[in-house]
Amino acid sequence: MRPNKVKRPTASNRKVEKASLRWHEIVGKTVMAQREITSASARTGASSRMSAVSSHGSGAANQGGGGSGGSQQTSGSSIDQETGQEDLIRMQEIFEEADEDGGGGLDIDEFKVAMKKVLGSKTDDRELEKLFMKVDTNCDGTVDWDEFLSYMLLEYLEKDLIKAMMAELPFSKDEVEVPRKHSSLIVRIRHVPLTRSVSFTHSLPIPGRGRYYSIDESGIVNTWSGGMQHTRKLRCPPRGQVPLCCRDIAVLTNLSLVLVASTLNELWFFDVSKFEKQCTVTRLPYSVECMHYQYNYNNSNQSHLLWGDTGGNVFIIALSESLQTGFFSEAYLNSKKEMPLEVYSSGKFPHCKLYQHRGIHGSWTRQIKFLSGSSQFISCSWSSQSSMVVSLLRENGRPPYIFNVTKGL
Repeated sequence: MRPNKVKRPTASNRKVEKASLRWHEIVGKTVMAQREITSASARTGASSRMSAVSSHGSGAANQGGGGSGGSQQTSGSSIDQETGQEDLIRMQEIFEEADEDGGGGLDIDEFKVAMKKVLGSKTDDRELEKLFMKVDTNCDGTVDWDEFLSYMLLEYLEKDLIKAMMAELPFSKDEVEVPRKHSSLIVRIRHVPLTRSVSFTHSLPIPGRGRYYSIDESGIVNTWSGGMQHTRKLRCPPRGQVPLCCRDIAVLTNLSLVLVASTLNELWFFDVSKFEKQCTVTRLPYSVECMHYQYNYNNSNQSHLLWGDTGGNVFIIALSESLQTGFFSEAYLNSKKEMPLEVYSSGKFPHCKLYQHRGIHGSWTRQIKFLSGSSQFISCSWSSQSSMVVSLLRENGRPPYIFNVTKGL
């Protein structure tokens, strides 16, 4: 079987591309040497329109020359700038020669004749027609010198702006290979910003600084620096003979805790330093599918822990004195460091409130987040009914905003 032929760019297409690059180079030089163009245009009998275009850029020339006179700038001009002037003047002369009817602009046939004098007679007419439609901004069927020069200038500025924007991207241009530290499916990656303490209850995030936590289904937790350098590898302890299937991880920065959710209908609290289990919240009605933790940077005592489960429910634990009480107490822990969920709703746990939104989604709750400053949360599921819910923390009543999307979110 004969292999398919690979289409190669034609010589005319390559010539158009080279000419386009040359145009951008010429315009860049023109912006930096407008006074030289004006004087050169006067010597060669250039039209008044070319002089008008040059006068618009006189401010840029004054800045580049420090306010010096035209004769001083001409003496200090480089050979590259002189070449740019001659090219521009030659192109303007070609435009004037191609304007056979003297109407001040070139129609599409005259435009193709002028461009072929610059690019060569074998240039593809279709490419020139495309260029004509781009340059003819007012769509009057003709292209004059001012339109052509403005098009080149805008193209140059746009490409220069794109280059500047690309240079400011936060990611490096080269791909960095990160060594694999997980043996099973990664279910969540969390970014945790680093903070600096202003007072006992007040902290501020450090811009551009943070670390990452990743967890897989088998319960292996890896930590990474902001530059994706691996720092620690931790493992959730087995739960008897039952295999682990972890679903999410949350980092409680102000309490130095890590929270892990699994399909065992439990929440596990670990300390950050030694990764030893501190508490297990048991007797959850369904398996936790997603979590979100938020605390107030201005008052670290105020924190909210949210989770959604496979029953379409949403639970929120709100603490007003989290630095003093935390999310668990020795008074309610048994010998296995377990505490049932009912403790949060019993009213016995100090400075704690449990909000329960049962059945607000028709399917599993897939994502959830607390909206800071508004006492609201947003959650979504794959269900076509109640695909996304935005609600206050209140327990009773219909959530205020419900969005239905086919096949969910």
